[in-house]
Amino acid sequence: MTQSTLELCCCSARCTMSCEQMTTNEICCWNLQTQVIDSVEDYLKLLRTIFDFDALKALLHKPDFTFTFDAMHGVAGPYAKRIFVQV
Repeated sequence: MTQSTLELCCCSARCTMSCEQMTTNEICCWNLQTQVIDSVEDYLKLLRTIFDFDALKALLHKPDFTFTFDAMHGVAGPYAKRIFVQV
């Protein structure tokens, strides 16, 4: 993992890369590679060590329980969907 930036370069060419799946992409201008990862999965692994997901799921499925989630910004949407809907 990068701990510091030694040089910042700008590329004027239009580069395309897939962000739809976890993959490694070569950047068109230099011999660099990017890797698209699923950060939600890493976050879920941490949350599973802190919270009892079975108990939370049972609570969320009670008919008399209501729940409001405020992400405060849009980046939390994929996290919330995976945690509260898919898990």
